[in-house]
Amino acid sequence: MAILQRELDAEYTHALLWMRTIYLSELAFLFHLPLFIDWETASDVHPRFQRVLYWFRAICNILAITLYFRFGLWLPASIFLGLSAVLYYISFEHQKLHLANQLFATAKSQTTAEGHYPSLFPGTLYWFTHTFSPLNFTLDLPALGIPTVKATRAIICSVNIVALLYYLFYLWCDEPLDDGWGCYASYDSIYDLNYGMCPAAYGRVVASCCDQPGVDCTKSSQSDTNNMHALSLFLFHALGLTFSIYSISARTKITYILATEQKTCALIARAIKQS
Repeated sequence: MAILQRELDAEYTHALLWMRTIYLSELAFLFHLPLFIDWETASDVHPRFQRVLYWFRAICNILAITLYFRFGLWLPASIFLGLSAVLYYISFEHQKLHLANQLFATAKSQTTAEGHYPSLFPGTLYWFTHTFSPLNFTLDLPALGIPTVKATRAIICSVNIVALLYYLFYLWCDEPLDDGWGCYASYDSIYDLNYGMCPAAYGRVVASCCDQPGVDCTKSSQSDTNNMHALSLFLFHALGLTFSIYSISARTKITYILATEQKTCALIARAIKQS
């Protein structure tokens, strides 16, 4: 019985994978999409409680957005956003508890002719939050705990993190570098940048490198445009590759989740018979 309980605990943890994907979606947080998790055998108390949380969270989110973007009051906005996050976590814990009850009820129901239990998996909601979530996509969080997609998750995370670091480097470092060295010829090597920084770095004309050969302080540097073009090409190809892999792997994740759900129900049914 102890071995069965350990197996059941492990499978139940895997049965929660789809719920984590939904709750980690930014759109789910903003619009409380877990409200649309609907099970046929759900009691009236469950959707009512989620609707109450939905309205409280909607008020908190609207106040937070209004206070920050309309009045610039970041502290009150943060308080309301924090309260919304607490209510969101309560919603998650409530859904976890309800899922356990639902799995127990499903395990006691009749299986289909193929020996399958009725599925509790909200496929449309999972697809939506899996696809339209920058956080889920960047770190491939839906793949956590699913052994069949470990390799694809490693590829997705590695490329996305490199792309993110490249973007942050451009955002913070490109303009200062362009101001400091953009007056040099584009074909100069790092060893040719030995006449000092361009006047743009100081914000005024000073005795500097402008009289040196190959340096033109009057030209408008094209490096910013060129760098932006290179960045766009890199992000287009890198994110296009990882998003394709991410989208294709969704089917494998769903297959694993559904199989885990069936195994969990079978283990619960076994536990009921042995008790």
